[in-house]
Amino acid sequence: MYAIRNEALKLVVELVKPDVELVKQALVQVHEKKKRDREKKEKLQNRDPDLDLDELLDKYKQMDAEMIQEKDWKFAATCVPIEIHVELVKLSYACQMWGEFETLLDPALVRLKFRRYEVPYLATVDVLMSANKVANVPNGFEKLPRDLN
Repeated sequence: MYAIRNEALKLVVELVKPDVELVKQALVQVHEKKKRDREKKEKLQNRDPDLDLDELLDKYKQMDAEMIQEKDWKFAATCVPIEIHVELVKLSYACQMWGEFETLLDPALVRLKFRRYEVPYLATVDVLMSANKVANVPNGFEKLPRDLN
């Protein structure tokens, strides 16, 4: 019984490992880009006269071009949601499969640390109100089933 579970877990870990590693690398790159953008903004605001602006901008463009494409890592993150990833870490710990545990733990910690890059907070909410009970709801909006008052 335990042998089948352990073999199944090994197989699952091998299947999700490439996606998990890709998401980990991409999240670290996104975090580094955020730091680079702040640094670039400071350098542009406090422009040094002997600083070559074109060379600086080309350097930042090259670093941005070397990043993993957002569509690729978002697809990998969709294939292995963070909830499933954490459950695999817990299961590998419970099964005392330390190799698989170590393989999954570091990417899980990175994903949890930078989870707001993967799943950002809801930024804005547009609300339309109407005095009519049978109001026409425009596209992009949802009618609330209950009155909020």
